[in-house]
Amino acid sequence: MKQAGDRVTGQIGPSADPTIPIEGGLSGTKLTLKTNPQRGRTAAFESCELTVGDDKMVGTIEGGDVGSGRIEFVRMKP
Repeated sequence: MKQAGDRVTGQIGPSADPTIPIEGGLSGTKLTLKTNPQRGRTAAFESCELTVGDDKMVGTIEGGDVGSGRIEFVRMKP
């Protein structure tokens, strides 16, 4: 993901290829993301609201393949 001001863009997916474009915004520690799958593809979620910490982001997902639930992204240690 890349951040320019409060706008966030990037790619998400289970592997490096093929990925699905995402976009969203960051306000304080709240990150909101929306997926933009190409025709014929689906994503695990349509929208995601996360609380951003130093080493992880935790929040909820809605829509897509999953429906709704909780999600956690953890920074990989080198």
